[in-house]
Amino acid sequence: MVIKTKSGSKYTAEHVIITVPLSILKKGMIEFIPFLPSKKMSAINRMGVGLIEKVVIEFDKVFWDFEADFINYVSDTSGEWVRVINLMKYTKKPWLVM
Repeated sequence: MVIKTKSGSKYTAEHVIITVPLSILKKGMIEFIPFLPSKKMSAINRMGVGLIEKVVIEFDKVFWDFEADFINYVSDTSGEWVRVINLMKYTKKPWLVM
């Protein structure tokens, strides 16, 4: 498999994992040869794009329930809701995704 960049650089690999925002795939900003299967393109085109920001924070030590998958906070203010994902359980590092 060969990956060619816009600047002309080429990279060769047996396998490639590509992670890009859904909006980039929907706009067809990346050319796949061979093309992605029609089932995959259909699924991509049916999916919605939302507004969400994710931040991974590393702490010096765990101060939360390290067995919980999620830590939720619901504010008294409408529209303010935060789901915090506990990565400690899986990475053994004091990380939270906010």
